[in-house]
Amino acid sequence: MLKPGLRATRAIIERPATLSQIAIEPELVELILADMKDEPGSLPLAAYVLRELFEQSKQTGTLTRAAYLSMNGIKGAISAQADKQFVLLSPEAKATLPFVFRRLVTLNERNEPIARHGVPTTAFGTNAAAQQLLEGLDRAHLLVYSRDGSNQPVVELAHEAILSSWDELQPWLKSDGEFLRWKTDFDADVRAWVTHNRDRSYHYTGLRLAVAERWFKDYAADFDSPDAKTFMARSRQQRQLIRLLWRFVYTATLLIVSALSFQTLYQRSLIVDAAGEVVTFPASTARLGAEEQPIQLNAFGIERFEVTNRQYNICVEAGICLPPLYPSTTMAEEKADDLPVSWVTLSQAIQYCNWIGRRIPTADEWERAARGTDARLFPWGGEEPGEDHRINWTLSDFPELFAFHAVPANDPDYTSGATPDGIFHMLGNVQEWTNTPSDCELGCQREWDGTSPVLFVGQGWANGMWISGATLSPLAQRTPAEPNLALLDLGFRCAE
Repeated sequence: MLKPGLRATRAIIERPATLSQIAIEPELVELILADMKDEPGSLPLAAYVLRELFEQSKQTGTLTRAAYLSMNGIKGAISAQADKQFVLLSPEAKATLPFVFRRLVTLNERNEPIARHGVPTTAFGTNAAAQQLLEGLDRAHLLVYSRDGSNQPVVELAHEAILSSWDELQPWLKSDGEFLRWKTDFDADVRAWVTHNRDRSYHYTGLRLAVAERWFKDYAADFDSPDAKTFMARSRQQRQLIRLLWRFVYTATLLIVSALSFQTLYQRSLIVDAAGEVVTFPASTARLGAEEQPIQLNAFGIERFEVTNRQYNICVEAGICLPPLYPSTTMAEEKADDLPVSWVTLSQAIQYCNWIGRRIPTADEWERAARGTDARLFPWGGEEPGEDHRINWTLSDFPELFAFHAVPANDPDYTSGATPDGIFHMLGNVQEWTNTPSDCELGCQREWDGTSPVLFVGQGWANGMWISGATLSPLAQRTPAEPNLALLDLGFRCAE
């Protein structure tokens, strides 16, 4: 709808009041005109606001600026119109709100939600419930339909203010914000790939491909673009080709073993045997520390289990790592191999992780893996530890769970104490080294210099008592230590 000229718009506001012999404050006219200027397509919403003002003026006989401001003006009308139509929809249609708005919304360079322009109507598929929601938004004058340069029907939000003013959208923007940020970057990468003639150098590999596959699994319906599907298929094909190439090289190496070092091949097989399973995380903003400060983190991966005696001893037998200061003697010999390795310094931990091609995590990475992005009090959530959330840690309120020694890193009896991502013993069992200097604040990117004090994190089985009703997550606690420290309940896990 084309907006009439300023003079005509002023007449639309003032003339009904004049005909009805109702006074209108001049300041109100100017305020409405200013708000309409900032909201394209706002004439129907202005009409809605004026109808409400006329109803209120029956007692006072005047259309006032104060009454208009009490309705939150044009933006308030946007939210009111949306609520009026949304309440009439079926539960199925209401449930498609995230599905629909993930197509209508993107993020700007400041990670703020903005309207996506020219969204093809085919992006919503044949979902009848989604179509019902779109029709409701259209009746509320919140959508603008048009045609693109190819004469194909497209749609977009008529009023970007709805993203900040409509309460129904706020939980979705909070829960899906991380995906929207990643999807905005992904769409840009796909466009760059298409622009550069689908050059394979733009394909995703390694951790970026693993993160993309995770989002594709969780939000499968949001990847309906043929280019996006082809981009992912080509990236997977390239990964498979690389794997086949490595297998070929490995086989060829065995056939010409006289020209290669047997020790190198032996080391490679040991590394494969020693390396633990990794859980990956996309780039995200997480609330960390006691004050729950928002910190931006890059994508990373961290091992699901603590490094065990068996894994560490492989490195020792390979002639790379030094043995722990003391052997593990806290359990029966047949179970000792699966216990988390302890009595190792930070340098020893780094030596092991570097040997398998990984590194020690930062304190921020470790805490994000333990607490998620929403500052969980405990690895599994907000419920206190106990029979439903078992951890290997001394609990004053649960004497039956008193920790006498470390337990195997992958002990299935402690599954209930793992994070939602399946990472074990982020609370209890052993404390863990990080490579974050002790004088580093939250968000600090500086790595350990090799000599200065560093931080270790978590709570070990032998080092503390937990009091029921605690308001501070033990996962937010970071302990400074000399890097040559070695303790009975201090171990590590690797990251990448």
